Amino acid sequence: IETVKYPPTEGRYKVYIIDETHMLSIGAFNALLKTLEDPPLFVVFILATTEYQKVPATIFSRCQRFDFRRIPYNTILTELNRYIAEQNINITKGSVEYIANMADGSLRDALSILDQCLATFLKPDITEDILEMFGGISHHVLADFLECLIRFDTIGSIKTINNVINSGKEVFQFITELLIYLRNLLLVKTVDNTSYPFNLSDERLRELKSQSQNVDEDRIVEYLDCFSGIRSKLRHSNEKILLEVMCIKLCKPEQLHDNNSQAIRLARLESLMEVDNGSASQGVQISEEDIIKQRLPFAEIR
Repeated sequence: IETVKYPPTEGRYKVYIIDETHMLSIGAFNALLKTLEDPPLFVVFILATTEYQKVPATIFSRCQRFDFRRIPYNTILTELNRYIAEQNINITKGSVEYIANMADGSLRDALSILDQCLATFLKPDITEDILEMFGGISHHVLADFLECLIRFDTIGSIKTINNVINSGKEVFQFITELLIYLRNLLLVKTVDNTSYPFNLSDERLRELKSQSQNVDEDRIVEYLDCFSGIRSKLRHSNEKILLEVMCIKLCKPEQLHDNNSQAIRLARLESLMEVDNGSASQGVQISEEDIIKQRLPFAEIR
């Protein structure tokens, strides 16, 4: 406020950028209001915020509003490939796609991540190196973990969790990326990819479509609900134990006291009766594992 009245020493304008404007106190807004109402002709204020609804109406009404949106995944990917070609950088297609996903709509972040990779690796052409650097989880690990849940493989799912933790990854990060993976799996199963812009490579889409054939929509939604629920509890309890217990419950639905678990138990009984009627004359013994393999989809049970 004190320096606004002095004209610029260079150029035609003095530009003041107030970042995170919504963090200003009411007193600060009131003190700034008079200056914003009648600023000198050579002064420009830029109020940057991600929560414009917190800016008082008295300030908001005196500003022009410009919305900056996230850059689409394909645009970031195109710009990264153009930059890589110009700089003659040796990096794999999968690594570039992973960087574009990590950027989350920001080209600046994408270029920063790429620069970090170039500074760290002499030949950053392996996606696993980038995953290790930023603590990410390979989609192959997520696919194997989900496959264990689909097959009700308790031991396999817990082994996957132990491998992830022993490799130095955070449980919170694992669940976060698992939720993203489940969300993509659900969309691939329910939405036509020709009408929805998936931010995934063709290879990843094919892998998701293949896995989506082995699980119905209701179970994917159940997984999303369960892992979203424990994600909020991780900060207040033993993360590994909480995740392992949830995996055991999902692999043994009879331990879940809800409608879905009752439907699964009913499906098991029906499968046992059907198989038993066909094999009783031959004296075949039906194990619980056999029953699980012949479970009915949730949609058919309902």
